[in-house]
Amino acid sequence: MAILIAVPVMLPWVWRRLGRDRISTLLALVPGIASLVLVIIGVGVVLTIPTVGGSMPVTAHGIDAQGQTGDEPTFENADFALPGAEGVAPGDWRHYGRTLGGSRYSPLDQITPDNVGQLKEAWRYQSGDLKYASSGAPHFAAESTPLKIDDTVYTCTPNAWIVALDADSGEEKWVTKPGDVGAKYNNFVNCRGVSYFEAPEDYRAPDGSQACRTRIIAPTMGPFITAVDARTGQRCEDFGDDGFIDLRQNMGIVPPGGLVQTSPPLVMDGVVVTGGNVLDNWFVGEASGVIRGWDAVTG
Repeated sequence: MAILIAVPVMLPWVWRRLGRDRISTLLALVPGIASLVLVIIGVGVVLTIPTVGGSMPVTAHGIDAQGQTGDEPTFENADFALPGAEGVAPGDWRHYGRTLGGSRYSPLDQITPDNVGQLKEAWRYQSGDLKYASSGAPHFAAESTPLKIDDTVYTCTPNAWIVALDADSGEEKWVTKPGDVGAKYNNFVNCRGVSYFEAPEDYRAPDGSQACRTRIIAPTMGPFITAVDARTGQRCEDFGDDGFIDLRQNMGIVPPGGLVQTSPPLVMDGVVVTGGNVLDNWFVGEASGVIRGWDAVTG
């Protein structure tokens, strides 16, 4: 609206009538000129967006530049290479984006555009978490991307309950509720997924067994991540402090709700990489965001 008013004012037959005083006239023109400059800059930015970063042929969803389908998306003519699907069975979804490269592509071809309309529900699962939704919670939603590894589906509920389900029947294998963290640390009731880690074959738990050799590493309702045995859901005592890492350490003043983990951490090459959602512009001296890596076995 300001631009629509300013542009006509800049027309000679309009601004000449504004007065004979040159200074007043020039001052009257300043908003219009500034608006026009901003419009020109904005148009320039919009027109140049497609060319920013140059050209780099990229295949997506298993389809290359010639339209041929492949087993995994690839990046061509780039000076970097994303991790591929090594170690991920065709029927598995082992990471948040299926592969460490985040391709989000499945090579399975049993479901096609021709038969997708014939699909029927095989099973459904209700965690019972919804009844704990608080009317005062800023955000309460089921947004988890489940993992499917071998015969098990791993997911999490808004209140950060970690759940393992039989992939064929949907039957609950175990559920873990990390209640130690408490709702007092939370300002965002949500969990977008969990991560999977497999320790070396010679791994031994503190009791000498191989408990927690395969583990689920998950965010909680607050500034923590936790690790549980992928087979049983039992807490991995050798991870962090009795199964938890408090991410507030060395961050300065972090009030309740000041650091929240909702997304699954990246687990790669034995390292758990965490970020998090921090409060912004709430008070002087608030903690800034930080990205850190933690040993996936010891924390």
